[in-house]
Amino acid sequence: KQWYQRRVAITAGESAFNKALQLNNSKFDGKNIRIKREETLKEKRQRAATTVFCGGLRFDVTENDLKTFFIDNGIQVSNVKIACDYETGYCKGFGFVDVLDESAANEALKLNGSEFDGCKLKINFHESKRQRDQSRANSLYCGNLSFDVTEEDLKNFFMVENGIHVTKVKLAYDNETGDCKGFGFINVLDESAVNEALKLHGSLFRGRVINLPGSQKRNQRSNQVYCTFLTKNASEQDLKRFFMDHGIQVRDVKIPVDKRTKQLKTFGFATLSDETAVSKALELNGVKFKGQGIIINHAMHSGTKAVNSGTKAVNSGTKAVNSGAKASMNVLDNL
Repeated sequence: KQWYQRRVAITAGESAFNKALQLNNSKFDGKNIRIKREETLKEKRQRAATTVFCGGLRFDVTENDLKTFFIDNGIQVSNVKIACDYETGYCKGFGFVDVLDESAANEALKLNGSEFDGCKLKINFHESKRQRDQSRANSLYCGNLSFDVTEEDLKNFFMVENGIHVTKVKLAYDNETGDCKGFGFINVLDESAVNEALKLHGSLFRGRVINLPGSQKRNQRSNQVYCTFLTKNASEQDLKRFFMDHGIQVRDVKIPVDKRTKQLKTFGFATLSDETAVSKALELNGVKFKGQGIIINHAMHSGTKAVNSGTKAVNSGTKAVNSGAKASMNVLDNL
């Protein structure tokens, strides 16, 4: 199922604007189109301050169940939205709750770790896409850790011993023993701190050699661009030839395959020769590729395979949390 987002400027006045809003959920190209007024920056900030993310939900939980849980804990709720699988209708393991004000949101955060319907809730402020991208860009996987290490130990290793500003530390723990599973994640302040932290790959930490796999692939990722709005019949060879025809050296091209339809998806990644090639590629944003304007941006990655597998081990609901970045966005269908 392909989803696209478009912004349309209505310049004919308030009357035309209101008529456009009335077309919400009407049929367009065989599908129900979603139309809404774009929020102002002030409205987005206000909503972010009063929306909390809820992870670790059971597959059969309902929005009314989640709303009741918060109300029973003295928190007034204005809206609840649970992410559901469009085929089965079951909850994907996470949802979003809008509360009345910032004070109620802070009270909701205190419920983090509470038991709800037999599961431990994970409650955080809902982050914007920009915040998530920034958080991921400054996140590092730390492997080969001692089983008796604590989050404070890992934080001190980076901050006290090596002068690297760490904003967050999360270790994976064994549910039965409570011991560290041998890996964890840190968030550092900025790109400069990331580069300094990666230099510690292979250093001794509590008698073991710390593993920072991002140090091996970071340069490759920095030379990668994300390409979207590809035509359905575009192949990896077509995309590679597109860049080379514009004088850009390409090392590798990858267009993922839809597991359900077995067809190539309408986006992909191109690994280029260097930063200069990346700059040239970004200048092609909007240029026609097989009859359609291609969109090119810097590729954003949440981490290496080790990071991804580690995230699942930290919380069985994290896979749903990752996909929640897409589900939480308000998208417009084929407009």
